[in-house]
Amino acid sequence: MIRTAMSELKGARAPDCLIALAAELLVTAVPEKKQSDFDGEKLVLVDRSRGTGPPLFRIVQLEHKKKQLRVDNISSASSVTLLKLWGTSYLVCAVNRNLLIYDYQEQVTKFTIWGGGSEIMAIDAQDLEILGTLDREAVAKLWNGRTGECIASVQVPDAHYHMGYPYCLCVSGHRLILSADEGVFLAELDDAPDVP
Repeated sequence: MIRTAMSELKGARAPDCLIALAAELLVTAVPEKKQSDFDGEKLVLVDRSRGTGPPLFRIVQLEHKKKQLRVDNISSASSVTLLKLWGTSYLVCAVNRNLLIYDYQEQVTKFTIWGGGSEIMAIDAQDLEILGTLDREAVAKLWNGRTGECIASVQVPDAHYHMGYPYCLCVSGHRLILSADEGVFLAELDDAPDVP
């Protein structure tokens, strides 16, 4: 079931991801993709100041103000359009229609999830087992983050992605909240996804 979220959520307790989604939607006046992420302890930034070469990814540990990790060996780094911190040591990077799972502590790519479909417009990496993607064709997919297997998929027929704003996806159990050019949508799966 898919419905617009604003009217459905009036008076309901807003989950943390909805609050984050609303905050992120406030910056949609800047028509470029999200090039940073913050999980409360770490901040990752994309440094494109090196000119024509691939970008440098900087991960800053906020508890240790001088501790900064440089990541400059991600394959296809120049094509990364979105990134999220995931778990204790991973970056999840969107490269066109695929997700690259990179362990920044070991400085190695763990694997790539071949997403199919079209360009990934938003990523959710809040869950320690499940990753969520939203593509340009308004298809949201949930992935087993350990195996790369697609465990759920939902099409949002009224959502469009033509304006190039930073779009958002938030997965909580069997509910997905996503932004689009038309606003915010709530999609509900029949069952909550389970990772074996």
